[in-house]
Amino acid sequence: ANIIHGWERKMYEKAAWVSHTNEDRMRLFIADQHLKAPNFPGHIMPNYPQKSWAKGNVKTGWTAMAPVKLIYIGAVDMINICFAEVIDWLEQQNGKYVLDVLSNQDTSVVESYVLQRAAKFVKFLGAVPYFDLPKVLRQYDVGVIVYRGNSDNFFYFAPNKLFEYLAIGLDVWSPV
Repeated sequence: ANIIHGWERKMYEKAAWVSHTNEDRMRLFIADQHLKAPNFPGHIMPNYPQKSWAKGNVKTGWTAMAPVKLIYIGAVDMINICFAEVIDWLEQQNGKYVLDVLSNQDTSVVESYVLQRAAKFVKFLGAVPYFDLPKVLRQYDVGVIVYRGNSDNFFYFAPNKLFEYLAIGLDVWSPV
């Protein structure tokens, strides 16, 4: 990884342009890479879902029936993401809330924690093709974003899932 990053660094000054999703991230990138900011060809390109996500897909409030259905999409681990706390909280709620996790990455560490705790209110559903997400998300009440915020990166970005959840009309819950 360090060799590849070294190659990338050599290309930055030669690039026609480089993008980041917001001004803060671009500023930090330029500073971190020791680039010449006035001459650096940076562009801000927010990463929003397509407009079509909202067409016919927007939820209008929670379902009247318990449990409240939570969804988490993305990478899972026990270090950078508050899964232990979320799973423990779900168990304390005794079925008022349920969580489904969609991830195309290895979930075995978190699944082991769920098994160890005999947690009943979280399910791992694997991956869903990106273009099927609007239809899937519409089945939920709340999208959760549970990063710990243990690096500067977490303070200067809004994850794609935030905009995906909002485009469908889900409430969004996050600890930070």
